[in-house]
Amino acid sequence: MKTLLVGALALFVTTLASCTPPSETSGDTIIAARNAAFAQAFAAGDGTAVAAMYADGAIVMPDGASPVQGREAIMQFWQGFIDSGAARLELMTDETISAGSTTISERGRFRIFDAAGASIAEGKYVVVWTLEGGEWMLRWDIWNANAGPAPAG
Repeated sequence: MKTLLVGALALFVTTLASCTPPSETSGDTIIAARNAAFAQAFAAGDGTAVAAMYADGAIVMPDGASPVQGREAIMQFWQGFIDSGAARLELMTDETISAGSTTISERGRFRIFDAAGASIAEGKYVVVWTLEGGEWMLRWDIWNANAGPAPAG
């Protein structure tokens, strides 16, 4: 009987521990590192390295364009964007929410700069990160640009 009670208690403690989500601090730390790697690959002009940060079957949903799905298509999208004059980007996380131990949602803001350092776009984004093969990968990525200045007159 004592063995059964100890076993039941061990099962309860194990179950309780597995239900505890990761702390928001750990989610923030993970996302900060992944965003730094994304910005570094972008600044290097390497669309292949940017696309490698996306999960299998990932979807990019750019502002004003059709969704892009799959790593090859995502690589072509990002390389085209980089080749059009986007040289650097800043990603500023406003909030992360961890869902269990395999998903982190992120809400933030971005700024994109040309090679001369001039800001060419800014806006906001929401992404979902998923743990795939032991690495945090982008699963869904959607953004839109902030409105430009109102026309004069």
